[in-house]
Amino acid sequence: MAELDQETTILIGREVEHISLRVGGRKYPNSADEYDQDQVICWLEVRHGSFSAALSPEITLGDLLSFRSGLEKMSRDLSGNAQLSTLEPSISLNLNMAPNGHIHGDAEFREGQSYENSLKIELHDLDQTDLPAIIAAITAVEHKLVEVV
Repeated sequence: MAELDQETTILIGREVEHISLRVGGRKYPNSADEYDQDQVICWLEVRHGSFSAALSPEITLGDLLSFRSGLEKMSRDLSGNAQLSTLEPSISLNLNMAPNGHIHGDAEFREGQSYENSLKIELHDLDQTDLPAIIAAITAVEHKLVEVV
């Protein structure tokens, strides 16, 4: 398994209210199946006030790149939305930019054998200035995963 270094954390939000995705490499680097090759090892941490959750969602590089594309459009147009959702229903994150540059987000994280446990949150402390760092972190993950293939 190809491991990545500590620089592979994608942080969305601030200290009290954030979503952190730490990517550790490709989950099945030697698989012949294209979908399996795209899956990454990921640890997700959610902190929202006194609530917190940690899980290892099923996520693909394609999921992250699609999210980045939405973030880039938001950053360029100063409007719109970006979504991070996974085939397995473990992550559903929607970020929407208001005309004043503030970003409102809502998210649901699910885990368990039939995804029966969930945490729903709203993010309020984001704005357009947060987008470049999130985009750069996803780009760093992409470059490192491409290097280790």
